[in-house]
Amino acid sequence: MKKINLIKIVVVAVIATLSLSFLSSCKNDKESDKGAIKHSSIMEIDLNVHTHQLKDCLNAAEVYIVNTQEEYENLLGACVPNLPKIDFSKHTFVIVWGGTGCLIHKDSEFLENGKNLYDLKVNLHLGLCHSVDLWHSAFCTKTKIKDEATVNLIINEYY
Repeated sequence: MKKINLIKIVVVAVIATLSLSFLSSCKNDKESDKGAIKHSSIMEIDLNVHTHQLKDCLNAAEVYIVNTQEEYENLLGACVPNLPKIDFSKHTFVIVWGGTGCLIHKDSEFLENGKNLYDLKVNLHLGLCHSVDLWHSAFCTKTKIKDEATVNLIINEYY
């Protein structure tokens, strides 16, 4: 009889632990919005805002290429207090945002794919829950890219 009670306690403890880990993986906070940039040709920019604040300034799934301070302020000034400083004589600012379900982690890659052609890959690692999470990727390129550059946005969702 004691052995059966012990087994029940262990089973309940395992179920409780798994349930808590599942629920904590679907947190929607500023930390889940961050991700590591994989490619060494870019530097991630922390805008210190939640992605929902960008909805008033930017269109979802549209890649913005910014090469001047004036463009930068016009694009994000109303949404991002205290814009991070960028040396536009050396760098280009790139930003995109979107939404997905149950975001656990995001990482991005920015790859040159020909003359004035780039691929921006955003890899979204998702959990199994019913939340809607917003994400953004904001970074500077280590070298300038032209205003007329073509950036292909590739969004990969992994479960």
